[in-house]
Amino acid sequence: MQKLNFLTSAKALRLNFPSAKEFSPHRDEILTVIFGALCSFSTVFGSCIPFCASFYASGEFSQNTVLKFLTLAVSAVMSLGFKQGIKYIAPMLIFTAVNLTFPLKRTSAKAGVMSSLLLLSGVAAAYFDSFLLYDLVLCVTEAFVAFVGVFVLDKALPLIKEYKKRTAVSQDEFVCITAFFAVCVFAFSRIPPVFGIRLSNILCILLILVTDKSGEMGIGAAIGVICGVAGGMNNFNLSATVGAFAFSSMVAGFFKNYGKIGVSLGFILANTVITIFLNSSGEVLISIYEILAAVLLLFALPNKVFDAAYAFSGKISAADVNEKARAAQFKTVVKSKIYAMAMSLEHLANMYFTSEKVSADLEKKDLIAFFDTASKKVCADCSMRFNCWQHNYQTTYQHMLKMFSIAKLNGKILEKQLPDGFKETCVRQEEFCTAFNNMYELFSMSKFWKGKIVESKNAAAMQLKDLSKIIKSTLDTTDIAIDPSTQSEIKVALDKRGISSKYVWAVTGMKNDNFEITVCLKGNAEISAVKESVEEVLCKKVRLGRILSDNGDMMIKFYPSMKYSVTSASASIPKDGEEICGDACVSVPLCGGHMLAVSDGMGSGENASNMSTSAVSLLKRFFEAGFDAGAALNIINSALMLKSNSEIFATLDLCAVDMERGIAHFIKVGGSASYIKNGKNVEKVEFSSLPVGILMNVEKKACVKNLNRQSAVIMLTDGVSDAFESEEKLISAIKDADGSDAKELAQTILKSALNKQNGAPKDDMTVLCALVS
Repeated sequence: MQKLNFLTSAKALRLNFPSAKEFSPHRDEILTVIFGALCSFSTVFGSCIPFCASFYASGEFSQNTVLKFLTLAVSAVMSLGFKQGIKYIAPMLIFTAVNLTFPLKRTSAKAGVMSSLLLLSGVAAAYFDSFLLYDLVLCVTEAFVAFVGVFVLDKALPLIKEYKKRTAVSQDEFVCITAFFAVCVFAFSRIPPVFGIRLSNILCILLILVTDKSGEMGIGAAIGVICGVAGGMNNFNLSATVGAFAFSSMVAGFFKNYGKIGVSLGFILANTVITIFLNSSGEVLISIYEILAAVLLLFALPNKVFDAAYAFSGKISAADVNEKARAAQFKTVVKSKIYAMAMSLEHLANMYFTSEKVSADLEKKDLIAFFDTASKKVCADCSMRFNCWQHNYQTTYQHMLKMFSIAKLNGKILEKQLPDGFKETCVRQEEFCTAFNNMYELFSMSKFWKGKIVESKNAAAMQLKDLSKIIKSTLDTTDIAIDPSTQSEIKVALDKRGISSKYVWAVTGMKNDNFEITVCLKGNAEISAVKESVEEVLCKKVRLGRILSDNGDMMIKFYPSMKYSVTSASASIPKDGEEICGDACVSVPLCGGHMLAVSDGMGSGENASNMSTSAVSLLKRFFEAGFDAGAALNIINSALMLKSNSEIFATLDLCAVDMERGIAHFIKVGGSASYIKNGKNVEKVEFSSLPVGILMNVEKKACVKNLNRQSAVIMLTDGVSDAFESEEKLISAIKDADGSDAKELAQTILKSALNKQNGAPKDDMTVLCALVS
């Protein structure tokens, strides 16, 4: 009894079963007996029952392994007799022993073991009988059918068990459950025909007619093919039977709008045509009496059956065969329109941009207007005007240029600073100096504001040009595509786990064969379960990206798993006396790696925080959109210049980690030194440049550093570095800090800097650490 109990342990067999509330043991046992018996009586090739072994290996529906074994064993003996039944009982016993010793979790492993055992058992049985080459071929074929049967049952049985909970059914599951139904139906082929009418054929035809009336035509045709394959395997007339069932079910689907009568007449007509076409005789492949019996049952069925069939067809995630072609056309149209948009932005930028030559011409015109206005105010009624501005125009103009240079240098011109030649000819020197200085003040103010306008126009033009370049480069270097089949399979995998999804996006064809999976859930769910569903469909490991929540929905992004992984953490504290820290930092997982950024706004408090937060927020969005680092920094620089109405700027320290090659790309725009910690070794990364928001063309300094596992990238603001007496003290603090945890490392470095200033920081302090593993 102890051994028996050991065999009945579901835990030992590594099976997962629902609770008693979800799936009662009574129903469990009934289904085990029914399906086990049907699989055992479903014969192929005349005297083979490979689905008996497939059902046992599938490991579904029953916690009571003894009941499953006894059901299959008794049914096999009743179906084929004791001598032939032993051929299937022995593989099941050996399979149980193997599964207890080496738990078989994967479907392929279960299918491989069971089909191998069935092949050996069949060869052994044939060896002790009249061993012929045909027997060997039959054994191999039966083992292959059993192998395929395990895959079919592993998908079909869980769907039957959880059908009411499921909201989406994949095409694979639809095919498997239809095949399983055909196997069960053809168990009735053992019942002798009555007046040439077989019950199994009637049930198959009835299933086709119900599906054609309530579902899609393609679904009915697929069921017809599967029923034809099952019937052909049983009577050795495979091609003709498949053709008859498939063609008849397809034609019947054309007439579904005419109700039960339409699909019934369509099936009869198609069967007649295909029979004549295949054998050129009046002998029908599907008996007309079987069709009429199925039609009578069709009219007798209640509407609930058709409603259930309609609901099932609605759950099938059937992908349109023309989906890829339409997607390719859509992509071509969208790319052309986006490219046209990029060119429009470039032309718009050229309209805004003011060249240096144009600026010089405008300044020359303004200068001439300035001279004319100044001279008219003093010289208009002067008796010497004709002599100065007619006979000696060039000389007077040269004198005016000299006066302008003096005023430009000193802010104004004094009477004693007038050129000697001008003093000799001008009789209103004092009045002229006063008028000249007044006009120069107006000229300087006008020039300042015109310069601001030109600067703003050029900044806007540069933004538009950079956007145009980014859009064109993105279109030229990538061939992004949507994979509808993957999206459908992920939705089904989520549905199996009881997770309701709003939509799934599967973007492929990205640079370096990367992909991006976006899953939007209705409500919250376990992240690990969602990740497991994505990995199950893709058959590869994925990396968790961003997680966003909006109006009760959760959006999760997944990227390809890389050779290296990055975990990050930050620690910050505002300047003593301030409530808001003027620094900002961000850590963002990207499709091709990981982005880290630290920004230090000028000064402290809310204004500094606004500038630094704007810089890192823009950088984060640009990188997530696939922008190039250089173009992103140029746009941020011009945006901050346009945003600020005072002399406010921010540093920007960027590190992009290539998680496949283990490389860190550092870009600094006025940022403090960064450090790479490898155990007790600390490497400094530093170069000087101006912050963003000062000059039109941002000055970027960049370098590349190699990383290895357990490397720690440490980025900090000047509030932290300036707190230490010397750089050696800062490096010593980094060396002594524990580098096994990113959060602890960041807090330790910040605490050391804080202690140096007795707990009262003189500037905002921020530390961002990232560990590579």
